[in-house]
Amino acid sequence: MNKLNYAVYILLYLALLGLLGVLNVVVLKEMDWSLLTSADFWFYQANSNFFYYAFFIVTAMLNYDILEDTDVELADLEEKINDKRDSILTQNFRDYVSRFNLENKRKSHLEYVRTKIENHISKIKPKVFNEIQTLTKNKLSRKTRKYQKKLDNLHKRLTDEWIEKNIIITKVKYPEITINEIYYGAVSYRARSSMLERKPLGKQIALKGGLLIFSLVGSIATQLLQPERFLSIEETIKSLSIMLIFITFNILFGVRASKQAHKTRLINTSTRLGIIYDYEHIEVEKKD
Repeated sequence: MNKLNYAVYILLYLALLGLLGVLNVVVLKEMDWSLLTSADFWFYQANSNFFYYAFFIVTAMLNYDILEDTDVELADLEEKINDKRDSILTQNFRDYVSRFNLENKRKSHLEYVRTKIENHISKIKPKVFNEIQTLTKNKLSRKTRKYQKKLDNLHKRLTDEWIEKNIIITKVKYPEITINEIYYGAVSYRARSSMLERKPLGKQIALKGGLLIFSLVGSIATQLLQPERFLSIEETIKSLSIMLIFITFNILFGVRASKQAHKTRLINTSTRLGIIYDYEHIEVEKKD
């Protein structure tokens, strides 16, 4: 991230401080319990918290970008992926990724069916259980035959023959990854359920939310800016001190959120590189 981008964050902080300061200095008249029924009171509360949340978003975004620029481990992983891109831009690698995804789908299918079997067995009635244990198939009751038929069908879906014939058309959620996700980490076209955790910080949403601050708050500050509502110096300092405490908390939470998101980004990048290494290992074994 270049210096201009950092300057944008600084301007956002200054703008938020200025606007929130106005909102905390230009407040409603002396509070009393009747304000709880006032629309103006809740309007003020909503806008104050909106600003605090905005500090959280800006801090999270800023620290997330700083970690991207300064983390040596992330830079090393991305450099290794960059070094491999030319060598894996082949049809063989695309075929490998397709087989890789299909195998993940197969594993997810098996796990899903086994869970269905366990749930089905756990719901068996004592009478049905006794019939299965003591009677031959032709003497089973209609209810027991229905139970057993469903169980047999589930077991059939675990066989290699059934899977080989039906896995492609079977609908099941599984961790898929696309070629471009391996190359770049994020793409416009994405699988329904990816091996990577996408947009861990919700960066795009945060950026759009930041743009709303100026359009929404500009009119609010103008309406509230009435000289007769200014507080005394002592009360103003108290109000601003409380404001700064809330801001500090939101900034700290923003830093924490960005660190957690960055850890996820590192895991995503390691996963991408790991798939490339697995492919290369298989190719070497083929040659040997």
